[in-house]
Amino acid sequence: MTQKHAYLIMAHHELYVLKQLLSALDHERHDFFLHIDSKSVIKPSQLQQVVTKGNLYFTQQTDVHWGGYSQINAELVLLQMATATGKYAYYHLLTGVDLPLKSPNQLLQFFDTCGGVEFISFNTWTPKDNERVLFKYPFQDTLYRGFWEKKLRRAGVLWQRLVRYTRPQAPITYGLGSAYFDITDTMARYVCAQKQWIQHTFKDTFCADEVFLQTLYLNMPHANKRFESHLEDTFIEKTYHDVLRAIDWKRGDPYTYTMQDFSYLVQSPFLFARKFSAQKDKQIIDELMNHIRHENSI
Repeated sequence: MTQKHAYLIMAHHELYVLKQLLSALDHERHDFFLHIDSKSVIKPSQLQQVVTKGNLYFTQQTDVHWGGYSQINAELVLLQMATATGKYAYYHLLTGVDLPLKSPNQLLQFFDTCGGVEFISFNTWTPKDNERVLFKYPFQDTLYRGFWEKKLRRAGVLWQRLVRYTRPQAPITYGLGSAYFDITDTMARYVCAQKQWIQHTFKDTFCADEVFLQTLYLNMPHANKRFESHLEDTFIEKTYHDVLRAIDWKRGDPYTYTMQDFSYLVQSPFLFARKFSAQKDKQIIDELMNHIRHENSI
């Protein structure tokens, strides 16, 4: 029997984009697991009728602060619900402001021929990155990542250096990369089984959502082969090539796509793109959805 896919979606605003994301991916072989930030005004009742072919599940709502451990916790909530629901070919992590660039049929055709490789991206771990895990960063889940959080973070690191404090370190190899992934059932269940270790190792570290999965993969016995892209792109860093996400940090934080990017997106080899906003440019969203529906009908 052909396996289904689980889409793990973290949402907190942009209801229109979220509805288009679910609608564009709706397929008999796609199930959706949706985490709505507890601070969000989005209600499950607003989404119940969007998915008609697959299944839509809502997780417990938690308070997520991007970059904090709460983000990892939300991902674990999604993975635990999905693995408890079924055994999926792949578990895809997206946000509520992402959109697919390919139709469901194209996505399934691609992943059906991947042979179970893991889509986990890696950057080079540098001596500077050691600070992410050597020191404590207790304010990521209490303060928005802005001016005061940055000031307190720097002051905290300085104080820890002065008193020569470092967090206890496990004898492991650390990895760094994109927070987004497409992982197999084997990897998803391994991550869930390591929940306590993940919390012990990464609680109060800096932006550990970009570290914990890469670290698990590097230290996992008998890990599956990882996908490595050979794409070249002007706007998208190599970090996102390996997870086939068009996320542009060169023109924004990240850049929000507009209609001027339509041709670039539909002609690109990437599978998903982030980010979109109906308030900034609704037309690009609608045009992408029309393009995907046309591709799916061919």
